[in-house]
Amino acid sequence: MISSSCPSCGSPLTFRSGAALTAVCDACQSCVVREGDILRDYGKIARFQRDLSPIQLEARGNLDGRAFRVAGVLRKAREHVRWNEWYLTFEDGTDGWIGEGNGQWFAYGEHISVPPVRATTVGASLTLGDAKWRVMEDDEVAVVAAEGNLPFPVIPGEGARYLDLRQEDGPRVATLDFADVDGTGRAVLWIGRDVTLVQLQMEGLRAFAGWSDPVLVQFAGPELTAVRALQCPNCGGALTIRAPGDTQRMGCPFCGSTLGIDAEGDLATAELLSRAQKAAFKPGLPLGTRGTLRGVDWVVIGAMVRYVVDEGEWSWTEYLLHNPYRGFAWLVDDTKRHWSFVEPLRGALPRSASRTGESATLRLKNNTFRRFQTGQAFVRHVLGEFTWEVQKGDTAWTADYIDPPLMLSGERTDTENTWSVGTWLPASDVAQAFRVQLPTPTGVAPHQPNPHNTPAATARAMLRGGLLLGVAAVLLVLALVLPARAPLFAHEYIVVGGENAWVTEPIVLAEEATVDVTLDSNLPSSPDVLVSFIHTGTGELWEWTTYGDSTATATLPAGTWTGRVGLGAAAADLDIGKLLTVSATRDPGWTLPAILLFVYALLGPIAYFMDVGVFEQKRWADTGEKA
Repeated sequence: MISSSCPSCGSPLTFRSGAALTAVCDACQSCVVREGDILRDYGKIARFQRDLSPIQLEARGNLDGRAFRVAGVLRKAREHVRWNEWYLTFEDGTDGWIGEGNGQWFAYGEHISVPPVRATTVGASLTLGDAKWRVMEDDEVAVVAAEGNLPFPVIPGEGARYLDLRQEDGPRVATLDFADVDGTGRAVLWIGRDVTLVQLQMEGLRAFAGWSDPVLVQFAGPELTAVRALQCPNCGGALTIRAPGDTQRMGCPFCGSTLGIDAEGDLATAELLSRAQKAAFKPGLPLGTRGTLRGVDWVVIGAMVRYVVDEGEWSWTEYLLHNPYRGFAWLVDDTKRHWSFVEPLRGALPRSASRTGESATLRLKNNTFRRFQTGQAFVRHVLGEFTWEVQKGDTAWTADYIDPPLMLSGERTDTENTWSVGTWLPASDVAQAFRVQLPTPTGVAPHQPNPHNTPAATARAMLRGGLLLGVAAVLLVLALVLPARAPLFAHEYIVVGGENAWVTEPIVLAEEATVDVTLDSNLPSSPDVLVSFIHTGTGELWEWTTYGDSTATATLPAGTWTGRVGLGAAAADLDIGKLLTVSATRDPGWTLPAILLFVYALLGPIAYFMDVGVFEQKRWADTGEKA
């Protein structure tokens, strides 16, 4: 720790780390740079506003087992965007940064020197160090506010080029800041990854009125009111800012005018940028509504309607959600009133595409996403607060890829390339979480899970079909192996002189049956034998004339039948005293049920796959892609 006095105002000035070259004077906001034993004033810089972030100076945390404290902060800005860069000093004597913007945090604890990078474009690939990187942003930025100790001289308002990068085949991120150079003039590439305040085990965060967190429980300093009030400069309506400092643009909920928002201390100011031609639209989730999703409390601070024209117009509403300790997320209500919870993509980029919308399939971790739709998205309405300078008419190239229940969405402008991941939500879950009435969804959402294609539904269909096939197979075997298990009658007759005829006992059939009639005759003259069945109710007659040993098959309807057996003529002398045997056996009835069961067993899986296919056809019906 080095203590001295500010060369501008004489107030006490402290360099808390040996790596710190710049200290911002708390009294006069001068950027004081340590050049050996000399302190030089580089000019005054705006005061960093305390309500911009839950992170504050002297907050502590842990990055990959390395304890750190927050020693300083830079507020940077470029056109449409502002963000914070928190300077960290680790207990092992090294330093690093936490980049904070748009509700995301990136921790950088490693840096290397790289040669200067000249012209490049968003989406291009660079090889720096041991990795290949994708350019996500390429722009110029200026420091607009600062506080605490910093590792290099800070010149207020001076612009410098920077590149934000993501590793193409890994989870790392990197920032190449051309204002940050080493002793040889080479640029410094800071390498890090996406983090959350929970992952950093942060302590000493700022406390905000009305907010708590189930994990982050140690806070420092007075509790701040996280809401600011102001008036619309166009209509005079009372406005509420729920994310002061982060909010840069606002659509007035009363007149629809577009306002530029700035926060200074406990005050927020609004600048009229454009007047709306008509009143603001009414969102389904009113601004200020609070709800709990995935165990985290969120408040709705903004709503934006966007649309794509592609063989018709498709519009949707994006609701910006805010939690001071968890950042920002989105709820998206699509054109068919289906809902998605959307978060920025963390970690590795999707593979197999160098630019948004170029590949038909993308791989991300263990998921394969199919391209669903691409197009130029336009902003139609803006209502409430946003963390970038959005306005009606803004455009971006968009591409959606799906692996239900997930949707991977990419957006690209001239200066930025971003990815987000959405998860399909039942409308009832959103209604319950935010205590509102919502319309019933229609049709099929792009990433709605196919209810017919779940592991449980597949297992049920296969198990049911397998069991039915097994039963059908058993019945078929029994029908083939045991065809005569249901005897109707079997009689032996002694042939006497003259005419011979015999009548059976009544035969009752509960349903139509197939009957096999067998004649076993050892009569020497082989006379004709007449066998008949007579239906006692309808008089229907079945007759069979044969001789010798033979078998015939009769199909008899349900009812009561009488059987009759007789010789076609008077018995010959050599036949008298001989035996004549006639028997009838009913088919046990297993063959037809077995066949029906077999067909039904096949129809089950067929119907299952048809249901799956019909649902997928509905999903892909409105896109240019094939199901």
